[in-house]
Amino acid sequence: MEGTQNWRGEREAGPPAEVGVSRTRCPSGPALTAATGDLERMGAGCNETHGPEEAARKPTLGRFVIDLIKQNHPKIPIFCFGHSLGSILLLRYASHAYHRINGIACWNSGIETNLLAIIGRIILSTERKFMDPQKRSIFAWRLTFQSWANKIKNKRTEFDWLSHDKAQVDKYIDDKLCGFDVSLQSWLDIADAVFYSNQNLSNIPANFPIHLLGGGKDPCTNYGRDMEKLAARLKHSGHSNHILKTIVESRHETLNELKRDDYAHIFLEWLNSQLNQI
Repeated sequence: MEGTQNWRGEREAGPPAEVGVSRTRCPSGPALTAATGDLERMGAGCNETHGPEEAARKPTLGRFVIDLIKQNHPKIPIFCFGHSLGSILLLRYASHAYHRINGIACWNSGIETNLLAIIGRIILSTERKFMDPQKRSIFAWRLTFQSWANKIKNKRTEFDWLSHDKAQVDKYIDDKLCGFDVSLQSWLDIADAVFYSNQNLSNIPANFPIHLLGGGKDPCTNYGRDMEKLAARLKHSGHSNHILKTIVESRHETLNELKRDDYAHIFLEWLNSQLNQI
């Protein structure tokens, strides 16, 4: 391929693809990472230098990653992959900065602002009036992680809702950068991202490429139904270039499930199909 185009059809010279990855390495707050080309070279995220709390307080890291890619590889297209909270942050980014990237993949999340979401936001806002926002929320963990854990029958651990793969769940539990709670302010930032994305979804152009995937056994996304609602909202807004795949047997961490190689191939097939249209 001699050159590429961005989603608007503008011709650019350069190699075929650059892939940005936005995901929740830190489970209760945003940690953004970037991978260039082969998905191996990590950029910025939650690590020993930048801890989970710092990463959770910096949702603009995504902008930094895109800027870094454009600075070093200005002639190639950028596709972004977001999982869980990373997916929410990615939708928020795409709703106002879609012109800077070529497509997004959003897996295992949702931007539903239903009654439960509204009540949860009110609870967090009320907490903030009476306590230091950098302290742990009294209610957030119970409304999210604990609630999802309790929906798994005969659970072995409190994190079985993540995957059927016991080894992957154990790795998550043993990782000191996973399985912790974050500050009240971080939870409020998450809620703000959900509501912002919900209200501004129609800003994304109709032909902008979007890949959606949900897990049929994922309590976090209402067993994949939140992804179905997101797809329906996109269609209702006039968006015409999105696809939805539901993995019936998958829990929340599709890329850490028993058949993760097959599921990763789903994303790669979509990515290749988009590149073939450039």
